Amino acid sequence: MRIAADMTSLSDNLSGLERYAFCIVSEMIGLGRDRWYLIVKNDVPEVIKGLKRAYPERICLVHVSGGKLLVNQLKLPLVMSHIKADAYLFPAFPVPLLFGKALGCQRTCRRRSCRTKIYALIADTAVLDVPETMKLRSRLLFGLGYRHSVRVCESVITISHFSEKRIRKHYKNVRNIIYAPCGVTVGNEVKHKSEISDTICGGIFPDGAAPEGEAGEGKAPNKTACPGKGGPVRSGTVCAHKGKKDRAENAWIEIRKKYGLPEEYILVLSTLEPRKNIRCVFNAYAKLDSNAYVPKLAVAGRKGWMVDKELAAVREKLSDRICLTGFIDEADLKAVYSHASVFVDASVYEGFGMPPLEALSNGVRHVLVSDIPAHREVLGDDAVYFRSGDENELAAKMAEMCRDNTERRSMPSCLKKYSWKKSAESVYAAICGY
Repeated sequence: MRIAADMTSLSDNLSGLERYAFCIVSEMIGLGRDRWYLIVKNDVPEVIKGLKRAYPERICLVHVSGGKLLVNQLKLPLVMSHIKADAYLFPAFPVPLLFGKALGCQRTCRRRSCRTKIYALIADTAVLDVPETMKLRSRLLFGLGYRHSVRVCESVITISHFSEKRIRKHYKNVRNIIYAPCGVTVGNEVKHKSEISDTICGGIFPDGAAPEGEAGEGKAPNKTACPGKGGPVRSGTVCAHKGKKDRAENAWIEIRKKYGLPEEYILVLSTLEPRKNIRCVFNAYAKLDSNAYVPKLAVAGRKGWMVDKELAAVREKLSDRICLTGFIDEADLKAVYSHASVFVDASVYEGFGMPPLEALSNGVRHVLVSDIPAHREVLGDDAVYFRSGDENELAAKMAEMCRDNTERRSMPSCLKKYSWKKSAESVYAAICGY
């Protein structure tokens, strides 16, 4: 089967939709023996280069160049039409307005040979539910794009049951909806910083077992006490454990310098735009008593739109208490998450809400989020909620969490529900007719 996928969005910084596109497509490529045509914009992203190296025979890279609007609405439809694929996948943004119309009567024709299958993601319906949080150009493009996607797609893909309900409410002519939520890598989550020494020094290998290269075949390694812990470890491994710990600490020092992070902090991580309600977080944080022990507020993410006034006010009033890091590189995300004391997400609207889930998977002991439907659906009982937009309640719960020194030990149950592989299998089965 020949599948063409729009990966042009990955040429920009990887925020939620772009990361979703990469994770879903990379998992799908590994599921079968299909021929994939990945359309990339300008320079090939490193993640796509790595995918090409992993599957050199299955992937063909197709290049387009130019600005975002020119590529998305003019060049991309032209390139897609020339590929002659069996299925076209748009895993981040709507189907271009000029793509699909030239495919004739694909929605109504009974002849299978006449039908070209198109699949596109509709992550949420914010353009209809909270249009005031979007720029005029975005409202036009997404509004027209989603309507067009519903009309020409064999199925649309969405990431939560909440979004599925909203799609069915707004688009009565939608055909099929594929539920394929965001995933998380369960079992590889980073421990909170206070747990790192326990993991390294607390006898991480079971008795009689040795890591590769540590003991000869059939030999039981000698055990000595690990300094400061008393746990049994093998002779010669204390230095190795200490070396790992030192390397991790040095790497964290470099990351802190890179983004100007304090030693302890409350973390907000998202694209800075109105529906993330950064203003609510700033106002709530300003209410906290600066004389009491409250970590600094670290606000991470690229600047979006309509937030200049809020950022200017923060720089004037709270410059000594707030750290604006800018965009966090993918390689640094786990460390930035795992060293946070509290994670806060005050969004007024989400289709899924990936950052709180990532915070939980990376060992943040307190995750505090607004009580919007998507957060309730995804996080369940594993997060603490405040009334959306209530600055006083947010401030009170932030203060309470800053005073709470208990550590989270068990894996949050919500992490077990979400898997990139399972979501990819759902989309792949729909495309291939399994």
